[in-house]
Amino acid sequence: MSQTFQILARLGHEAIRFAPFAVLVCDHDNIIRLANSKATELLTVTQPSQHSSESQLVGKSALDVISGVNLNQIGESPSCETLLVDEQRIGIELHQAIVNLDGRDWKIFYINETDKQRRRELLLEREASTDELSGLPNRRAFQRTMEGNQHRPLSLAIVDIDYFKAVNDAFGHPVGDDVVKHTGRLLNESFDEAAILTARMGGDEFSVLFETTDTASIVELVENFRSAFSQSKVPEHPDIELTVSIGVAICQVPRIGSRTLLTSADKQLYLAKNAGRNQVAYMKLDDTNQKR
Repeated sequence: MSQTFQILARLGHEAIRFAPFAVLVCDHDNIIRLANSKATELLTVTQPSQHSSESQLVGKSALDVISGVNLNQIGESPSCETLLVDEQRIGIELHQAIVNLDGRDWKIFYINETDKQRRRELLLEREASTDELSGLPNRRAFQRTMEGNQHRPLSLAIVDIDYFKAVNDAFGHPVGDDVVKHTGRLLNESFDEAAILTARMGGDEFSVLFETTDTASIVELVENFRSAFSQSKVPEHPDIELTVSIGVAICQVPRIGSRTLLTSADKQLYLAKNAGRNQVAYMKLDDTNQKR
C-alpha cells in the first residue's frame, strides 16, 4: 500500500469519525467495517463506552443493528434515498450509497434523527404505503418498488387465495379478514429474506417481487410456499382448509417493463386457476418482451 493511499484511507476514516451524523460502512455481506461514535450512540441499546464507542458495532451484521428495514431491498444505485423510519425506537432516516472499490461493493449508510415535523410526514407516508389489514406494503408501495428496481432482472409471483369469496360467504367477512392476515404472515415469513418486496395488492391477491437468480430457485421458493400454505391452519379457524394459486413471470434481463411483468404473471395465475387451482404456473421472459 502506497504512503499516499494510507494517508487518504486515514483521512477517510477521520472524516467518518467526525461526521455530524451517524455513518456505517459495510461490506457486500452487510458486515460493519467502520462506524463512528454517533452511529453507536444511535443504534446501540446500552450506553456506549467512552473508550470503545466506535468499535462496538464493527464486525456485527447491519441486518441485526438496523431494525425495521430489509437491506436486501437496496438497489445498486450510488445515489442516496430515504429507506427507513423506525418509529418503534426513535425517528430516524436511513440513506445509502454503494461504492465500488477495486471490484468490491461497499455500502455506506448515513443515518439521521428526524425532527418532529419530518417524522410526522414520513410516518404518514408509511401509513399511506401499508395495507392496514395484512400489515404488508400495499399496491402503491409495490408499484413504486417495482419501478425503482427496473435496473435489475426481476421475477414476479402473484398469489391468489383459492375460493376466498366462498370463505366470506360461508363464515363472514371477519373470518375472511383473519384469512388475509394469516396469508400475509406466511408470505412475510416465507419470503422476507428472499424477496425484494412482498405486498398485498387488494382483496385476496398478493404479490412477491424477486431479483432473478435462476428459474429453478424462484420456482422452488414459490412451490414451497404453496405447499406450506395448503398445510397451514388459520389459528382462529383451524377447521378451514385453504390453498393458493400462483402465477409467476421470470425474467433474466433488466428493464423488462413493469406492465409486461404484471400482465405475464397475471396470465400464469389464470392458467393455474383454470388447471384446477392449488398449483403454480410460470413463464420465462427475455429481452424480446421489453415493453412498458
